Amino acid sequence: MIAMRCSKCGDGTCEACAERELGRREKERREQLAWLYTCARRALKLARTYTVADGKDGLRARGCLAQVKLYRRDIRGLRDPRFERNMPGLSKGRVMEENKDRTSRAG
Repeated sequence: MIAMRCSKCGDGTCEACAERELGRREKERREQLAWLYTCARRALKLARTYTVADGKDGLRARGCLAQVKLYRRDIRGLRDPRFERNMPGLSKGRVMEENKDRTSRAG
């Protein structure tokens, strides 16, 4: 548990205030997750409706599914904070070092 400096309790650190702050953050995170799940379900329901209505074109349905993909990414980011750091393509790339010897190895 990280003790925080509390303006209400005086100059020392207050464990109770730190616990309240962590609880508040967790509550906000859960509310955001609930909202994202609700939005994703509504978008899927719309996509099903649009698929039936649009027929072969399905442009609106594809737009809804693209939005669902964004909601899922946000949900994964909230559920697992490490997800944002481990996104494919970002963590695998390497910065080229300028000091490397670029001589040919052939003959």
